[in-house]
Amino acid sequence: MKPLIWPLIILVFLITLGFSLFRPGSELPFKSLQKEGPFEVREYGPFIVAETIIPGERQAAFDQGVRILDSYINGGNAKSEKLEVAVPVTEQLSKKGWAIRFILKGERAAADFPKPDNSQVVVKLMDRKRFAVIRFDGVADDATIHEKLIELMDFVLAKKLTARNETIIALYSPPWTPGFLRKNELLLQLD
Repeated sequence: MKPLIWPLIILVFLITLGFSLFRPGSELPFKSLQKEGPFEVREYGPFIVAETIIPGERQAAFDQGVRILDSYINGGNAKSEKLEVAVPVTEQLSKKGWAIRFILKGERAAADFPKPDNSQVVVKLMDRKRFAVIRFDGVADDATIHEKLIELMDFVLAKKLTARNETIIALYSPPWTPGFLRKNELLLQLD
């Protein structure tokens, strides 16, 4: 009987985490500039994020980063305030590791959000930017991301757009969603 307790605890944790992060109708707004099949050119921002940077392998960094950020939005801050977030949860490779970000909802400046209890969390403004985007379903593993990045770069070249070397992985689905039902995007920043 005891071996069943840990999987049950983990399942309850994932369901609770998913409900706290992913709410229908809470997607980050954007302006669509061009759309063609799974590809789109969008303008985002400005918006506020809670960010933590975790070194190491992508999936392990993502899992650790989500736990840290989940603590912040569920009261791990100077005001013990629960914060609302929008989807997607994003990850981006930086010089110091993987930048994991939750998009904070609310009409306030970054400085007006409560100070995180954990010094690994930074609340900051993301400026207005344009991105080329590819939508894809399924598990966002490294092989799929590499394949979709090549497709996205081909789209950018075909449309004679100029891209920067900044790619963001955007995850929309709760962690318990079966792989074939997951919604993901890859964003490539444009000049």
